Amino acid sequence: MQKKFHLSLVRIGFLFFAFQCSTLFAEDETRKTVLIVMPAYNAEKTIADSIKSILRQTHQDWRLVVVDDASTDGTVDVVETFMDRDARIQLIRHDINSGSPAVARNTGLEDLRETHIAFLDADDLWLPAKLTKQLHFMAARQLDFSFTSFRAMTGNQVGELQQAPARVTYRDLLELSTIALSSVVIDVSRVGRPSFTNEPAVEDYILWLQLLRQNYRAGGLQEDLMRYQVMDGSLSSNKLRMAKKRWKVYRVHEQLGFASSAYYFAHYAFRTFYKHMKRRQALRSPQKCDQSFEPLFQ
Repeated sequence: MQKKFHLSLVRIGFLFFAFQCSTLFAEDETRKTVLIVMPAYNAEKTIADSIKSILRQTHQDWRLVVVDDASTDGTVDVVETFMDRDARIQLIRHDINSGSPAVARNTGLEDLRETHIAFLDADDLWLPAKLTKQLHFMAARQLDFSFTSFRAMTGNQVGELQQAPARVTYRDLLELSTIALSSVVIDVSRVGRPSFTNEPAVEDYILWLQLLRQNYRAGGLQEDLMRYQVMDGSLSSNKLRMAKKRWKVYRVHEQLGFASSAYYFAHYAFRTFYKHMKRRQALRSPQKCDQSFEPLFQ
C-alpha cells in the first residue's frame, strides 16, 4: 500500500513537472516576435499577394518592414493601403535606387527589435502556418537559423516540391544552393543582426556561407511552406550570369583555390542543370496555386 502511494506521488510529480514545462514552452512561443524584411522595386503587380500571405500567418506577433528602392510604379500606393489597415506594416523609402536588394534588406534590418528575422521578397508567398511551424521547429532543435521546402511558381501555377535537406553544412552549400531566401528565419539571440554583401543575386548565398563557416547550426524544415516566383529575365534566372557570379563567390568571397573552386563549380553546374530540367518538366503539367492565397481584402 505504501509502495503504491509512493508511486502515485511520483506520477503526480512527473505530470506536474511536464505541465509546467509545456506551459513555459507555450509562453516562450508567444514571446517570439518576428521582423519580416521585404525589399521592393516596381512590384505593384505582386506585392499585395505577398503581404496578404503574411497577414494570413497563424503566428501573428510580427512586424513587416517594406523597403521601397525608389520604385517608379504604384508599389508605394499598394503598401500604404495595407498600412492604413494594419499598424504592424511599415514603409521605408529610398530616394535613389540602390540597384541591389541587399542594400534594401540591410536598411530594413537597421531598426531590429524582434527576437527573430524572416525574409520575404515582394513576389514570393508564404503558406499560413509557415512562421508557427518554423519557430517551433527551431526551438525544438536549438537551431541558429532555418529554412523550409518550397515550390517554384510561375504566374498562378506551381511546380514540383523542392525538398529542403534536414541538415546542411558549409561544404554542402558550396556544392548547391539549397536555401531559399524567402523561407529563412534567423534567431537574433544566437546570430545577432546579419548584414548582406552588395553582390546582387548571390547576396543571400554569401550570407548563408558566412554563417555556416562560423559554425552556426542550420536545419531544414521538410514541409511545403513557401512559393518562390520565377520571373523571366530576372538576374537569378540568367544561367550564364549566375554561373559567373557563383565562380566569383568561390574565388573572391570564399577565397578558395582554383582546384577547390573547379570541384565545387562542377557539382553546382551539374545539379543546377538537373534541377532546371526537372522544373521545366514539372511546369509543363502544373498544379493550380493554393487556395491559401485567395485575397484577404476585396
